[in-house]
Amino acid sequence: MIRINTDLAYSIGVVQTDGSFYESRNLPMIGLGVSRKSLQMLKKFRKITKCGYYRYKISVKQLLQIFKILDIKFGDPPLPPKWVVTNPNIFGAYLAGVIDGDGDVRIKRPKYPQCVVRISSGRMPKELRKEIKNNLKCEVSSTFRTNVSYLNGRKILGKWCTIEFCVSKKNREFIRNFILPYMTLIYKSHKLSDFIN
Repeated sequence: MIRINTDLAYSIGVVQTDGSFYESRNLPMIGLGVSRKSLQMLKKFRKITKCGYYRYKISVKQLLQIFKILDIKFGDPPLPPKWVVTNPNIFGAYLAGVIDGDGDVRIKRPKYPQCVVRISSGRMPKELRKEIKNNLKCEVSSTFRTNVSYLNGRKILGKWCTIEFCVSKKNREFIRNFILPYMTLIYKSHKLSDFIN
């Protein structure tokens, strides 16, 4: 029996951003590796899936059929399944996982503060952008970014895409009721809740 709930939605958001889906010796696996500051997210994921720690991986062979039935895809960019976007509570939990995974919350303009949520991915997350716009009733901007860094004399060119939305009167109740209750990373959720309050 497939149980669609906020835990499942949050977990999908986390794995689609900070996790990976791969095969090891013909055994399908989901892996999740995090830094120390994101350890709470990993602990929540471990509790939901009832296994694993720091570097966590779980065999998902029995879940492949469920992933297919629920149209859950892993990879870049994050892609919300259709059933996630039809329920505000489920979508909020999914978005909380995405923000905990590859999002950041920043306060801009100290004189007239503005709270911005940014989500980064390797490619443009068109569906996610559309569903944030639909569910949160706000504009979502997108930017392609590049960065050059050097490692041991070798030039490394990084390319990625970010989408951003502002916290406003239009969407603060959605954020308060449907996203904040599911966020795990306190350093991100406190910025959001402090701004809203």
